Amino acid sequence: RSDLHPEEDEVRKLREYFQYFATAALAAEIQGHAWSFGFPRPDRSPFLEKLKQIWGELGDGCVETQPGAPSKPKDDQIDVFAARLHRDKLPGFLLAAGQVATGKNWKDKRLIGHLNDAFPGRWFNRRPVTKMVCYHIIPFACPDDKFFVACLTLGNVLHRLRVPNRVAEAKTLHEGGEQIEAFDQLCTAVEWITAYSTRGAPAT
Repeated sequence: RSDLHPEEDEVRKLREYFQYFATAALAAEIQGHAWSFGFPRPDRSPFLEKLKQIWGELGDGCVETQPGAPSKPKDDQIDVFAARLHRDKLPGFLLAAGQVATGKNWKDKRLIGHLNDAFPGRWFNRRPVTKMVCYHIIPFACPDDKFFVACLTLGNVLHRLRVPNRVAEAKTLHEGGEQIEAFDQLCTAVEWITAYSTRGAPAT
């Protein structure tokens, strides 16, 4: 009910920042590498270039646009990929894909069916045999009595009470050498959020 609200440009920036936190959180969740795939990507890479880069490291499946795929995709609903690879470089590793939903319609952004069927069918001429675990990452709290339904319909849910703990774990993971894309942006995000939280405070 406050009269103070972020400007549109600030909202866009906040959504980018939350995606970076979500990337770190998913890395810690599976104790592996993570890539910030949602548009706009931190490295501003094109969709297909980024997908090929990620799968070049994963090595399971072959990226190639299939007939009927969108001609100008942004992220095709996936905002974060994370993987915990084995030393043998073979498939059958822990692979997660997440939708980062920051709007009021977060419950409507279901990724499960899309992740299993449409996404690999559009972008791979040889589909990965490793199954992707679906995650929904949100900056909202989810009441306990509604959490079971949320997980049933959306996949594993990381909400605002879980994300901070996982991001704290990601710091140790990153310091140990795990690749977590955009982790270096988190300090900037924290500085911005801290400054914003004091906006409108009475002068002392």
